[in-house]
Amino acid sequence: MSHLVQWCQKGYVSIFSIGYDQKHIMIKKIISAVLVCAFGILLFGCGSSEKVQMQEAKEVVADYFEDLKSAQFDKASDYVSSDYKDPLRLEEIEPALSGLMLGMNASMNTGEEFKKSFHQFMDVVMNQIVNTYDIEKAKWQKEGVVDVQVNFEGKDLASFDPADLDEDANTYMESYLVENQDRLTALYEEKGEQEAYKVILDELSKPLFELLEKHVKEDLPDITYKVRLRVEKQNDEWLITKSEIMN
Repeated sequence: MSHLVQWCQKGYVSIFSIGYDQKHIMIKKIISAVLVCAFGILLFGCGSSEKVQMQEAKEVVADYFEDLKSAQFDKASDYVSSDYKDPLRLEEIEPALSGLMLGMNASMNTGEEFKKSFHQFMDVVMNQIVNTYDIEKAKWQKEGVVDVQVNFEGKDLASFDPADLDEDANTYMESYLVENQDRLTALYEEKGEQEAYKVILDELSKPLFELLEKHVKEDLPDITYKVRLRVEKQNDEWLITKSEIMN
């Protein structure tokens, strides 16, 4: 009996040991699986966060360039920080043109037709600043900071020179004055120099500004810019804080 007991005890211990080893291996497998999952989630979470931030930054840049493309500079300014400085100085073009219009109106007493034609010309110029754009890539720098590289094409407005049109403009004005000499002389004698001058500007403005528009659209060369924009998350809002011309 003692031998049987001993044999049973040995058998029980052996079975128990096998069971214990199997449980131990199973626990190790479970722990390993949990660690692998946790590590994978950690890696995936970080990568996912970077991808999300890059996508959000690219969307802000796209919205910014869409507004530039449609010459909505006021709306475009919503996507930049208060201390943002544009190296291309695009935001200065509209105020400069508006200031020119005010100056011309004050010095020449322009009429409504002239103002209308000038604003149409200004819209044409503004819409040539960005014709096409392509968001080339985004690079995550650190939490809440992404660099976005953009290529965009527009007209080289710096090469615009109204003097290039002097010959055509002078030819048209001379023809206009010859054809309307009697009428303009009578207007001058009846209502004075200022009124006659206003009528002349109004009547000349549409064809002359159309000539300028055609020059801007067809004659000015296209220019491509490559820029890198720094986009940062400030108070839960992505804003363009800096840009750098790369070409």
